[in-house]
Amino acid sequence: MAEFELYRYTHPEGSSKDWAIRRNGDGSITTRWGSTGPVLPQSSTRRQDQVALEHSKRRKGYVALGPVDIDDEGRIGPRGNTRPEPVPLEPEGRDEAVYWRINVQTSVSASDRL
Repeated sequence: MAEFELYRYTHPEGSSKDWAIRRNGDGSITTRWGSTGPVLPQSSTRRQDQVALEHSKRRKGYVALGPVDIDDEGRIGPRGNTRPEPVPLEPEGRDEAVYWRINVQTSVSASDRL
């Protein structure tokens, strides 16, 4: 079993899906995902920025549940025989956006066209 950080997204109708991430010793990351349940069947290992990926999931509405152990088949077991509790997130600062509206009006006389 390996330690993963578990995140959960709850849909408005009440169903949910889980996503877990682990940093490997070689600098790559492994993610697992699937419907909420005792197994996260899908897995992917690649090189990517773990922090940026976690922030992306949080922006999409995933909530950190904390560390869990997941075996090679994707079976989830809580760390230390305790159920993971939601981890409160610090509010992320929103990037300020500036929008410009440009109205281009051109008027070209007949003499300027030649």
